Amino acid sequence: MLDHALALREAGLRVHPCRPRDKIPTVTGWQSRRLTADDLRSEVRADSNLGVALGEQHDGLQLVVIDCDGLQWLEWSLERFPAPVLMTRNDPDRGGHLWYRWEGPMPRKRVLARDPEQKHSNAQLLTEGAQVVVPPSVHPSGRAYRWIVDGAEAGLGDAVAALSRLPAIDAAAVLRAAPVERRQPRPEAQAAAASLRAQGVRRDAVDLYAAHQQAGMLLRQLPAGRVAVRCPWDDAHSMSGISSTAIGQHSDGRWWWRCLHASCEHRTTAEVIDALGCAPTMDRPPPSRRLARMMRCVGDW
Repeated sequence: MLDHALALREAGLRVHPCRPRDKIPTVTGWQSRRLTADDLRSEVRADSNLGVALGEQHDGLQLVVIDCDGLQWLEWSLERFPAPVLMTRNDPDRGGHLWYRWEGPMPRKRVLARDPEQKHSNAQLLTEGAQVVVPPSVHPSGRAYRWIVDGAEAGLGDAVAALSRLPAIDAAAVLRAAPVERRQPRPEAQAAAASLRAQGVRRDAVDLYAAHQQAGMLLRQLPAGRVAVRCPWDDAHSMSGISSTAIGQHSDGRWWWRCLHASCEHRTTAEVIDALGCAPTMDRPPPSRRLARMMRCVGDW
């Protein structure tokens, strides 16, 4: 596994270790860290899985992946985007990850298409801040991930060579494939907003840290002032119990909430506050991030 990690890093990819048979990285700040070869030697274990952080790589390549959750979405993507030179997948009866080189400013992660009748059935554009698990990692199901080069199963050497031949896509190509539609506010979001208005609660004045603390849903401190929390809709995630939810503060002190699971992509702050069942408000301007972290450390001590 270490040999694979070092080879991928030598090829220019931002590789990092993950938990065995899992997609959770075992290093902090993996979204922005650039692990050295020595870092990998100290962090990668024989049973580690490997992930590649998307976005700009060590060699300047801007890497994105189209995640096809099902064969229908694999077919959908192949009809709308250039034929992929490189893919990764763990089950021939499901979809896979299509690798592309991105041209232009890096976009945000986006669901390109979804099946409204089935949860977690969609095609997603994964970009900066996301990762893709790569061979020879093992899926929780026990199936190993495989490299697919030019449509055929391949080894690490062929996969590394294929990186220089990745077809390029850009914002225009994505817009042609999946035009952005103006969505009407979801009934759940409207109901949550109406509930807060009836209680006289201002969303921008709610302290999400205090709200999650009161609800017993704080998990751990993350880099850059972010805090990992439990998602109120964890039971609806495709892999329940895996935390991909965090809160943090904007420069003006307002709190934001984000869950990386596709089923929570369109959740609003009002829905989060309403789901927590409590709404502690900020009676005074919020402290700076540094002061807030110091206060929390003192409190923990």
